[in-house]
Amino acid sequence: MGLAATVAAGGGPQAIDMGALFGLGARPPIQPEKSWSWEPPRVQSRREQVQPARVASSFGMSLEQSMVGVGFPLPPPPPSSALSWLPKMSTAKLPPAQIPDESQKAIRASKVEFDSLLHSLGNNDRIDREAIQRPITFLQSSEDEPLAQNLVTLCDWMATKEVSDEVIMLLISCVQDKVRLRTIASKQLAPVFDYLVRHAQNLSFESNLVGLLDTMVSVSGETSIRQLARSLEQLHGAKQADDDSIRFWFNILDSCEMMQGRRAPRVAWEQFYRLFAPKFQPAQLSEHLCKLQDEDLAEVILRYWVPKYIHAPVAEIQEPLTYRTSIRVNLHTLDRAKAGVVTAAMREDFTERRSKIRLARRYLERHTPLTTLFEILSERDISYSTLMLDLTNMFVEQNCSNKLYSLFRGVERSLQLGIPVSTADRIIEYLQTCGKDIDLARAFRVFEATPSVSLLACGDLPLTLIHRGLGTPDRIFLMLNRQHGPDITQEEFRTVRKLCLSQRHLKVVHFSAYHWAESRHKSARVALRRVWECYRFLQDRGADISVLVSRALVKAGILRPLQEGKSVPKTQMQFILSIVKEVEGQDVAKKLDDAIWDWGKKLRVPGNALMAARRSWAERRKTEGVERGLKWRVRLWSRKPSRWHDHRGVLPGRGERPRVKRQDDEEMVKFQPLAVDQEPDEMSLQSNDGKQTDTHDGLSRETLD
Repeated sequence: MGLAATVAAGGGPQAIDMGALFGLGARPPIQPEKSWSWEPPRVQSRREQVQPARVASSFGMSLEQSMVGVGFPLPPPPPSSALSWLPKMSTAKLPPAQIPDESQKAIRASKVEFDSLLHSLGNNDRIDREAIQRPITFLQSSEDEPLAQNLVTLCDWMATKEVSDEVIMLLISCVQDKVRLRTIASKQLAPVFDYLVRHAQNLSFESNLVGLLDTMVSVSGETSIRQLARSLEQLHGAKQADDDSIRFWFNILDSCEMMQGRRAPRVAWEQFYRLFAPKFQPAQLSEHLCKLQDEDLAEVILRYWVPKYIHAPVAEIQEPLTYRTSIRVNLHTLDRAKAGVVTAAMREDFTERRSKIRLARRYLERHTPLTTLFEILSERDISYSTLMLDLTNMFVEQNCSNKLYSLFRGVERSLQLGIPVSTADRIIEYLQTCGKDIDLARAFRVFEATPSVSLLACGDLPLTLIHRGLGTPDRIFLMLNRQHGPDITQEEFRTVRKLCLSQRHLKVVHFSAYHWAESRHKSARVALRRVWECYRFLQDRGADISVLVSRALVKAGILRPLQEGKSVPKTQMQFILSIVKEVEGQDVAKKLDDAIWDWGKKLRVPGNALMAARRSWAERRKTEGVERGLKWRVRLWSRKPSRWHDHRGVLPGRGERPRVKRQDDEEMVKFQPLAVDQEPDEMSLQSNDGKQTDTHDGLSRETLD
């Protein structure tokens, strides 16, 4: 920016260029004097640039000597300032110019001065605004040389120190000014950006970094983003970046104005995907990837992440016999180094299939782009279970339950695909924690559609369904009846021959019965029926009835009716007491019987408030029911009977509507207004044929007949 820039622009002892001194670019071009003999500059052709070679003639003379003999003079010697006529190797023998020495001196001087400035600040662990003001002022002055990399030195010096927010703001504004004035090399932006991203991971600085990135694009175009990505790739080649900085990077790129729109065809995004895809899983970049459209997400995953999941034996590629636009490649004939050929063929196949699916719009919702991607992998014998699990974790990371269920439904509808057990377990585990009834119903749908999922892997699902009021008996007993090989108890370890359920499975049945007894979504009568079904489930398989089941029967069959002010039937009470006597002993059953008798005796007392409230509630319900029924019947009976016909007068299923032909339909009576002196009794009607009939009610007897 200082002396080196001035000397490099001149080429000798010329006047100092003030524009280059302040970063305003080169000096304005010298305008030639315009006259009638002036010609505009033109591009010299290659034939004019090449000097005529000295070829030997048949007489042993050169071309110039042979031309002299026929009257042509020798060409003038080239000027001393022209060096283009010399051979290429002769430039190395020229004395070195003075420009490199002067620029190197200026760069070294700027670097030494900036190092001494940083050394004078001391070894303080915390840097505040006052301490950083002098280095920032030096970087914005003419003493700073762009090739000295003083800004990178400052970032390395600040990396081990605690920096305040004001210092980060000053540094961002300084870098933005240098980018706008083009006094910083593009290669130096990568380490500076890396430092800012690592130490400015705050929402308050995100807008400033986005403005800095937009300034780079407005000054240098899209090439600055590509060069920044390549520099970051070299920078992160030796060290592993943390997840927070990478997520912050993608947040900045998503907010950049140039990076908006579709991600897949953008060259700038391609650089960043190539950089971070081999090192990170999709779940680590979930905040960025979940913002993509379905088509873009599938294409990005296919292009940059699918090659990581390709494992095939080493073999040679069989060349196709004919040239075709789409070539099917079998992965068993490829090695890992040639995975690019496989991904190229799969990308072409993916594009072709999606174009056909778009023509049939009714299949767009059913056949998602990720489903197409999994089908392509399945046809080429590539295991997609790991990729599906990674995508599931990506959606779980961002709480995208709708997209996750859409992924599951698309794979379920496909005849070529299946849901892996690990993916189904992860989906069920996540949907249970969402807190919505629709997500809980979706979790059961995943369990039902995946027969390989064990009940022991999601034992809380039936209990949660019962607690939320979604535990219908068909759902719960479908889950309780599911068993797999590892869940089945071997015959040598069974206490009862027909009891093949494990102890964990039996505990799920016991807890389901108790949750049904406590469910407020069911009445006492329905709750008792559900608990009895669990009791029969255990009894049919020869399992022991635990204390939890007996307490559930007592709660649903005795306590809840008594709390509602209802009397318990004698048969029902004797059945429950017999089970309590069998499970918990005769003493507990006797105490329970005495407590029930005392409680029922209190209910039978006329002055009991609970029983009085029960009677008043029953009477009010009966009265209101009679009133509502009477009101409805009166409304129904008083309704005028009507027959529905279509526009042709036809009853549905009964033929045509009968129509009575009247005489007055053919003989229309004309209206005659009353005369001024005519009484109402003297009013007469006249038919179409001119015949006048006197009548008192407006119609003659002949007309009625």
